[in-house]
Amino acid sequence: MVDRLSASFLSSPTKRVIMNTAQATFNREAHTTFNRE
Repeated sequence: MVDRLSASFLSSPTKRVIMNTAQATFNREAHTTFNRE
């Protein structure tokens, strides 16, 4: 049931924007951490 709900949510444009933002944030943080070391 959770998987089905997640699948529906994933298909929504809002979820896509949220995921894109999260991915961009993760990439920026990972890049900063990599440069720091």
